[in-house]
Amino acid sequence: MIRVVVVSYRNEATLDSLLGSLGEKLRTKAEIVMWTNDEGSRAFLEDWKRRHLSFPLPVFVGGDGTNVGFSKACNRAATFETGSPKADAFFFVNPDARLLTPVEDADVSALLSHHAIVGIRVYDGDAKTPQASSRGFPSFATAITGREGFLTRLWPGNPWSQRYLRPDLFEKNGVARVDWASGSGLFAPRDLWERLGGFDERFFLYVEDVDLGRKAQAAGIPVVHDPRLAIAHSIGGSYAGRRSYRADLHHHRGMWKYYLKWSRGPRLLLAPLVLLGILARFLLRRFA
Repeated sequence: MIRVVVVSYRNEATLDSLLGSLGEKLRTKAEIVMWTNDEGSRAFLEDWKRRHLSFPLPVFVGGDGTNVGFSKACNRAATFETGSPKADAFFFVNPDARLLTPVEDADVSALLSHHAIVGIRVYDGDAKTPQASSRGFPSFATAITGREGFLTRLWPGNPWSQRYLRPDLFEKNGVARVDWASGSGLFAPRDLWERLGGFDERFFLYVEDVDLGRKAQAAGIPVVHDPRLAIAHSIGGSYAGRRSYRADLHHHRGMWKYYLKWSRGPRLLLAPLVLLGILARFLLRRFA
């Protein structure tokens, strides 16, 4: 059995689509745990359950509406007692996503056979445009070679952006080793998830998935990309219009925490410059 984990924070507008896709596409033994980080989501989901008594999968609602952050909410949802047997794996899905591919018993067995943390294929909300869902670890160059980086926009095919964003994964359409996989659609066998201790809860929102990849590497656990499962992820569906100040702040704080956590020796001497770079990126995103 797999446990689908969804963390909702003001996502009432997208939850119907997500749950509908899970009910239609999940054709293996599964349960869904919805963790609510705000009171509106909790009220919506309780009402949704009353209106969908014939839904084909058990849906459990956890959380008291307090925003504990994404990482902590995922960890709590993974350990939430439902009365069901323990799941063999967790499937983390963003609330502003929808499942595109059927998930059969054979798919779950294949994913488990990797003995790895598994990233899946992710498209934009149009279900056509690829998202860079499995990538290389960030470096100093990521500021200009990331998805929204200057060099990526000016010269999309440059080797540095290619190395980080891994567009080759869509071209090859096969299983491949990667450094980390996006938490918007992530498959984690229970034993490996517990061995890694789940997400580091010091990352309130964003960068927790990059950190998980780094923890996996340190523990000798592979991270792979397997395109057999696919979701459509509407970037920005978790917030109306421009991303909020707080979300951007948590993202950039996460970058700084990640740098401090994983830097050693001479790299730490560059910390002041890195901090200035992260601050400059934050200000550009907010005011440019």
